[in-house]
Amino acid sequence: MLFKTFSWEGNEIFVYKKNSEKNEISERLEHIKKDEQGKPYLDKGYISISHTDKYDVYAFSTEGYVGVDIEPCDRPVNKEIMITDIKEWTIKEAVIKTFKLISIKCVLKVNIASGSIAVYNGKKYNYKVFDFDNHYLAVAKID
Repeated sequence: MLFKTFSWEGNEIFVYKKNSEKNEISERLEHIKKDEQGKPYLDKGYISISHTDKYDVYAFSTEGYVGVDIEPCDRPVNKEIMITDIKEWTIKEAVIKTFKLISIKCVLKVNIASGSIAVYNGKKYNYKVFDFDNHYLAVAKID
């Protein structure tokens, strides 16, 4: 069951209740492939996927790489990795998902600049955070 949709700078974000029918995007989901690392991709367009115990999230873009992450607002953060806020973690993970890398080392190298800009390896990324139902959902793209 479709719970919520968001649109941001050419990206479409669909939020579904966990394990529910995804009728609105079923045709797109049929075209998802996985690379040798198990990361999803499309022949035409770009996709990023995230989930929690409660939601499945799909972000689609026809304009360029997109990254998405969703986390419960009350999820504890491991302060030993120098990130003290789950919202910050969600933004950083969305940024690194734009280029399909997921590792603690990559997340720690993302700098959140002013406004809605993050920087990783000298490249700027735009991001937007949506706050709903006690969750943060961050979506990012290369500037």
